[in-house]
Amino acid sequence: MKAPTPNLFFDNDKLNNPLFRLKLIINALKRTENSRKRRRLYERARYLFTDEAHYMVFRYVPITENTEVYEYEGYIVLRHSYRRKVRSWWREEEVSVGRAVLIGVNDDGKLFANIIEPEVIEHFGDMREALGFNDNYRNGEIIFLEDGKEVRLRVQGEIVFTIRKRALSEVIEHYVNLAREQIRERLYQAFRERASRDIIRELSLLRISGALERGRWGGADHVITIIIETTRPSSWERDKEIGENLERIMAYVLKRICENEPLISPEHFGPINVISQGRFGDNRYQFIIDIQLYRWRIMDDLEKFMDDYKDIFEQLRETLDFVSYTYERGNHIIMAKSLPHEVTITFYNPISEREETVTIRIPEETIFTCEDITITHDEHGETNVKLLCEDDKVYEVNVGETIISERDRLIRNRIVIELLGKKLRRKAL
Repeated sequence: MKAPTPNLFFDNDKLNNPLFRLKLIINALKRTENSRKRRRLYERARYLFTDEAHYMVFRYVPITENTEVYEYEGYIVLRHSYRRKVRSWWREEEVSVGRAVLIGVNDDGKLFANIIEPEVIEHFGDMREALGFNDNYRNGEIIFLEDGKEVRLRVQGEIVFTIRKRALSEVIEHYVNLAREQIRERLYQAFRERASRDIIRELSLLRISGALERGRWGGADHVITIIIETTRPSSWERDKEIGENLERIMAYVLKRICENEPLISPEHFGPINVISQGRFGDNRYQFIIDIQLYRWRIMDDLEKFMDDYKDIFEQLRETLDFVSYTYERGNHIIMAKSLPHEVTITFYNPISEREETVTIRIPEETIFTCEDITITHDEHGETNVKLLCEDDKVYEVNVGETIISERDRLIRNRIVIELLGKKLRRKAL
């Protein structure tokens, strides 16, 4: 009986894996310094990548016998380190400089390359964790999470979904709490505007002309600023005397307002500060009066108005429903049935004495859904993220990206600009 012929070739499954083929090319590049052979090897590697940009990012790390090659599950990392002299005016020293690139299999079956910080390799044993996700999502796989559990999945390209299950009633209460905060904030702003107008009116009754200043303190809403103009005082003592008089007058004005306005209390106001300023050679002089508001006390007092809006909050709970939502992240188009990202509420403001509207806004990268999510991309195609959810539950999905070096974005921009420039020049010729 004839003995079987030994298989002298690699397993076909391995040879069909572009990552394995690239590893063979990298090992060959490390062994040879012949420029012609290296050029041929790089040409072979070029066809393994999704496009020219990914290939040029792969070339960012020079491959020599000193280049370190790390293998992780489904990834290869190349790192090249060298010493460089750095000079300052008092000394010269050598520092270690490194480059690192991450290579993996893209959604189209070819390879992608991303520049990463060289230090990432030393601090993480799992490259997926280093890139900011727990696992790769397999298209069509059904996701079912237990309560309180959170998972980060790379769903397509660099897009990462952070998914956790929440009670639907809890999420609806989140909308209601946002509405409460928006209305309270609007009531506070109306309170501040009303107090400011009352101060100007009381000063006017005292025959003092003043004006509100809104740009001081960076637009902070915990201070009311009044500007009163006079002629330049004849001396510093007169300047000080006018300032002290204005403090007394302002304390009297606030007392009058609190007596006439049931909504306004002396406890709402803090210290009164008066400063003066003027330009050299100009006879006009300004006294700037800052009146501090105790925001937290005012907000506590405004809480009594919240009972008037119970019907509005109850209506919000009953009418909140899922709507079609589309979110674009780069070239990725994400489509889902989500709770609305904007809800407008109309309410009566008893302080301003008119109807007003507030808008609840949910961050555009947050999706509250209990149905599947579809992602389409011109390069990666279509991915369907299937979510299995109970009736009283909802998935909170936060859309993010993998953790990639800032240099990757900068260098990739430069590469794409150069490639497009060459292509357009050839067309022009």
